[in-house]
Amino acid sequence: MSARLNPGTWDVYISHAQAEAQAEAVAISRALVAHRCWLDVLMDDVSLPAMDEGMACSRALLALLTPSYFRTESQVREFDRAVNHRQPVLLVCPSHHDAEAILDTAPLSVQVWRAALTPRTVFVLEFSEPEAFAAGIRRISEELGCPTAPELGCPTAPEPGGEADACCLGATDLSITVASGSGNQYMLMLRLQGDSATLTKQNPDGSVTTFKGRAPNQQGAMRLEGIQASNRGAFIMGQLPSGRTPGQQFTLQANAFANGDQTWECTLTDSVRVY
Repeated sequence: MSARLNPGTWDVYISHAQAEAQAEAVAISRALVAHRCWLDVLMDDVSLPAMDEGMACSRALLALLTPSYFRTESQVREFDRAVNHRQPVLLVCPSHHDAEAILDTAPLSVQVWRAALTPRTVFVLEFSEPEAFAAGIRRISEELGCPTAPELGCPTAPEPGGEADACCLGATDLSITVASGSGNQYMLMLRLQGDSATLTKQNPDGSVTTFKGRAPNQQGAMRLEGIQASNRGAFIMGQLPSGRTPGQQFTLQANAFANGDQTWECTLTDSVRVY
């Protein structure tokens, strides 16, 4: 089967780390008998353009979570693309792996997506128990909904107000480099969506802290509140630059942190509109 020669429409694109989960990915694709699955190992053409086409022509992404999933550039690229194109993302994890621990290894872009959502289901599959596996596949099939008619061609992006992950509608992601008073430098990811703002901070020990609040007002001022790893409340406040041009500099005040109040000298490094 060649995605390049016969793209049609796919119900789900199965994203997986081949070295860890190829057999499991194939088992899922074969079990979802009522749905058309795009899976690289079953395609004649697995070039980058063919994979891009497969993702563009799929209604949803199924992310098969294994320990190296978010350490693999191609999987992170596929995940980010699905989120940015407002495709539903189904999280599936073999029962012998810890889904939350795997999600904790994800890059900041995924952590922002994760923090902006209400708790969502991780479909846990027991591959060694046929009845349990079949039950899990039924739940995934129900989540995917009605199979796509192949003759309809590539699906279009949902219209504003239609069905889509709420975290993606009209959002803007800002990448920010911070130089703190202690001499440390690190990255922040700030997602602005509607009247809300979510800031994700990667800590030196690899953990992630999330701050939430209202989006900047007309003067660019905002205040975000969060809980540090020490279970101590903290907040960040300041004023964003009026434009979204990389290189712009501004200051944020981080208050009530364990090591005292801090002034962060910030540089906007990137601005991406999520469509």
